[in-house]
Amino acid sequence: MRASSSRSVLPLVLSVLLLTIDPAPATQGREQGGAGPAGPTVRTLWTEFQKTMPAFSFERVKDEVVRSDTDPRQTLRRIEVKFYSQEIGGKKWGHQAVIFMPTDRRLLQSAKRRGKVVVVGQRSIDSLITGSWRDSFLGNYGEPIAARTGYPTMIVPVPGEYDDTPGREIPIGFLDQLSAKTKNPVDYADFRLAIPYLRALDVFAAVLGEPHIQAIIGGHSKRATSAITAATMDPERIVSVIYMGNET
Repeated sequence: MRASSSRSVLPLVLSVLLLTIDPAPATQGREQGGAGPAGPTVRTLWTEFQKTMPAFSFERVKDEVVRSDTDPRQTLRRIEVKFYSQEIGGKKWGHQAVIFMPTDRRLLQSAKRRGKVVVVGQRSIDSLITGSWRDSFLGNYGEPIAARTGYPTMIVPVPGEYDDTPGREIPIGFLDQLSAKTKNPVDYADFRLAIPYLRALDVFAAVLGEPHIQAIIGGHSKRATSAITAATMDPERIVSVIYMGNET
């Protein structure tokens, strides 16, 4: 049984339905590349940063067909994947993510739905990625969004975990000291926490076999502000951001 509430997921589901509408051109009303009077833009920083990232790869840990809790008439594919988004100080940021998607390939390949996905950044509780918060995000967002809208939906822990401390969320306080030392904007927390969202889109492209991905992404707290940063870094693939709240 999953802990779920129709009210908790409904606003996000309604927003996800925006994917049924052809988005405006990617550059319309968005930040353009190049450096402005104050220096490089987030997009140009991201372009340069990608040259230093670990080579992209992911592991398909589990791939199964499950009965939908939201609509028992449906079956969904539930895919567990692991990928790395970046490396700082010799330690890689790993992400154990879960994807829910329709089992009917014809639905995924229809002209209006091809390559359109949802990514929700998952938080931890007591620094633990696994446990009650994991189940809540899978049950309140991952499965219901995929079942109600038909769009592949990924729940991805942000910021993720280190291999030597599996299941424990990476503490990001050190990024304040790192950015103060390097004076490099790419070391600010919002930039670093945006990268898992963008790597998640790379995973979707590989899993779906669709190079042209269009996504709605969302998260709460530091995952909300970093989702906005991710959309600025890669506006061609991110068509909308769901700001799911922030304590500060």
